[in-house]
Amino acid sequence: MSLPELALRDAGVTFGGRPLFSGVDVAVGRGERLCLVGRNGSGKSTLLKALAGLIEIDQGARFLQPGRRVAYMAQEPVASAALTVADYVAAGAGAVAPIQPAEAHRVQALLAEIGLAGDRPLATLSGGEERRAALARALAGEPDILLLDEPTNHLDLPTVEWLERRLADFPGGVLLISHDRAFPTSLTKVTLWLHRGRLRRMNARKRSGGMTSSAVSQSREATTTSHAGPSANPARPSAIFMAPSRTPTPAGEKIAMNPSRYEPAKTAM
Repeated sequence: MSLPELALRDAGVTFGGRPLFSGVDVAVGRGERLCLVGRNGSGKSTLLKALAGLIEIDQGARFLQPGRRVAYMAQEPVASAALTVADYVAAGAGAVAPIQPAEAHRVQALLAEIGLAGDRPLATLSGGEERRAALARALAGEPDILLLDEPTNHLDLPTVEWLERRLADFPGGVLLISHDRAFPTSLTKVTLWLHRGRLRRMNARKRSGGMTSSAVSQSREATTTSHAGPSANPARPSAIFMAPSRTPTPAGEKIAMNPSRYEPAKTAM
């Protein structure tokens, strides 16, 4: 295993006096591919934001190797409707007007890959097109770590396949959240299961695609300790994944843009 470039140690976040998660240890190293799963509301997106440094943790510590760059893509990216696609993607590289030639070349290359014109206003994009722009934005800064929250939402099959190739060739570390079972299966060898505020690590078998014996024992332990009542039964990782959603985004579908909110797709440290 490579040395961690980004990590949380004994991390915890509390909302409304209730711990969302606590005692969480998670690390991402160069070349690693990890998938974070859990029930809706279990804290997956919050954990990803904590890793990105976008929210403060209430306990524990966040560690980032000096000089490393982290790119984060939210489940529902929010940006100013007044921006063009090129401006939005360029901001992922930390570019400000006037954009330097090297940055402009990188942005144009990414726009060609995702098939979007740089002069289009963000407000005119469909859900799938906006998702493609957000992915290009995350890649524009040539990050060392990619943190992606439901990256395949609204994407058609050709774009999902493009993303799979892109992430397979990406030299840095990747941690993603996905309910599309086929997508993380093709990329990741480690599943992180967030359940009842605790994080469990499960390594997939290279040949059979199952879990290791240690992961099975952890899963059994979770099942045994949660029989306080019918509602306490945990969602097993295999049940959390949904059938692959790989249908094209309906033509003309628009995204809601809120000019008053803007969430960066990249955190450069």
